[in-house]
Amino acid sequence: MLSIVLLSFWSMVAREAFSQGAVVVVPLVRHLNLLLAFVGAALAARESKLLRLATGELRDRWKGGKWIAFGTALVSCAVTGMRVSFPVTPSMRRTLPDFLTLPRK
Repeated sequence: MLSIVLLSFWSMVAREAFSQGAVVVVPLVRHLNLLLAFVGAALAARESKLLRLATGELRDRWKGGKWIAFGTALVSCAVTGMRVSFPVTPSMRRTLPDFLTLPRK
């Protein structure tokens, strides 16, 4: 994790000092971040704590657990509805990843 911070800081300093950042740093930091996420997931899976919230254990303990489940489902439906109802403009299509854009008609 320290390497991610140091590489990002080094790239920022190089960009300000030499008006050109290190080209390799951005993809390298992204890959290190992904690697860190996988290591964290592996450690959580080893201790059987990976899907602790998704199992409903906390929801069942709380008095209003069913309302929380209903609220999260409602928010999910609203976000999905907004995603489907708003058109994606060509300028947005260039900036969004492919999996977030609907197929062209």
